[in-house]
Formats: sequence, C-alpha cells, structure tokens
Amino acid sequence: RAGNFDLAIRPGRTARRDAAAPQHRDVRLRHGDTGRGQTLIAGGIALLASLLAATALLTRQSREDALTGLPNRRHFDERLAEEIARAQRHDHPLSLVLADLDHFKSINDSHGHAIGDEVLRQVASLLRRHCRAADIIARYGGEEFAVVLPNTALRQALAVADHIRRAVMAKELKKKSTGEILGRVTISVGVSMLKPDDDTDSLIERADAILLIGTNARLEAAVLNARIRKRWRQGGLTVAVIGEQEFFDRGILMVA
Repeated sequence: RAGNFDLAIRPGRTARRDAAAPQHRDVRLRHGDTGRGQTLIAGGIALLASLLAATALLTRQSREDALTGLPNRRHFDERLAEEIARAQRHDHPLSLVLADLDHFKSINDSHGHAIGDEVLRQVASLLRRHCRAADIIARYGGEEFAVVLPNTALRQALAVADHIRRAVMAKELKKKSTGEILGRVTISVGVSMLKPDDDTDSLIERADAILLIGTNARLEAAVLNARIRKRWRQGGLTVAVIGEQEFFDRGILMVA
C-alpha cells in the first residue's frame, strides 16, 4: 500500500491446496517496526562496545602497576619468557637489569608513604626516559624495578645500568609543599646476560643474587676484596672480577 512501506509475504498459489496444511498469516514489517529494530541494534552495539572497553580495562589493570603505570610482575614474567624464547631462537643477546632503591624503608619511615610513592613514580619516569622503546621496564615488586634489554650484550647492558644508576642519583628529593630538600635517592643494580641453557628463573636468580651482594657490598667489603681476581677501568669506575662475577666496586653496580 503506497505510503505505508508495507511488505507482505503470502504463500504461493497452487492448483490444489491441502486442507490439512497450516494456513500462513501475512508477515508485515512496517516503517515503525523498522525504527524500533534499528534502536535495538544500536543499543546492542553500544552494550557490546561497553563490555569490550570494560574487559580491556580489566586486562590492563591485571597487567599494570597502579602506582607507576609500569607493567607489573605478572606481565614482566610473560614478556621475559617471550624475549628469552626469541633470543634463543635467533641466537641474539639479551640482558636483564634489576634495580633496588637503597634504604627505601627509611624514606617511608622518615618522610611518609606519600613521599615514598612519589619516589617510586619518579624512578619509573626516569627508567622510561633512559630506556629504548624495545626495552621492557617493569615494577618487579616493592622498591625493585626490572628492565629487559633485547639484543643487548653484557657490556652494553653495563652502560645502560650505570646510566640509570647515575640518573637516579642525580635526582634531588624535594618536598613540594615546603621546598625542603630531603636528600638524594641511590640504587643498587644487578645485571645478568642470557646463557644458552638459561630460562626465566635462572636469569632472574643470577641478577637477583648479585644484586643482593651489591646491596650489602659495604658490609662485605673485606670478603669481596679477598676474592678479587682482576680489575680494569671502565667509564671512570673500577670493575672487579670475583670468579665469574663482575661488579663495580664504587657505585655498587653488580654484574653476573
């Protein structure tokens, strides 16, 4: 019927109609029904988009550290495993840097957790600034950070780690509300390079073990000095070798 946009679907005529066959009614789709259908479709699309956005947010929150915005430990473990597999497949070097803020508990105790949180955010910002886009930076836990350096041999990783260490130490800690200078933050850094038989655990364990020695280096100076095999100069610092382990004996940069 002109003007109503009616669509009528009727059964086809046959020469003989079976009396027992069900009689089909006309199916009509009117202009008003079309508008309601479009509204329902639009609402469904909006709901789907909302659900997808919520899912993406939950996924990001499950993989991101809320304080610093860096990948969290879970995401770090996944990415490290991927990069190790890639490095072993293509026979490329890979290094791991673990950094630990020195005396962080005393910062929280002396100046409060708000200052401690700001220190963590500032260190995260420095790491982003001094690392490549291909590097994987993560908050490893508490006051520890980790950086995966793809296609990076040990000597290059040493330079990156020392650059990070110096950048953090150069940052002056100041209280915004009063302008009071609170001092400077220092970090200890451990570096390990991927070996052919390494997995995620062994690579992390070596960097973590040497980092622990670095953190306690001043207390263990006599023991360390007794075990030193050889020394050389690099970047104005003295590098000492203890067995298979190397460390900077000034500035506490440790390498395994």
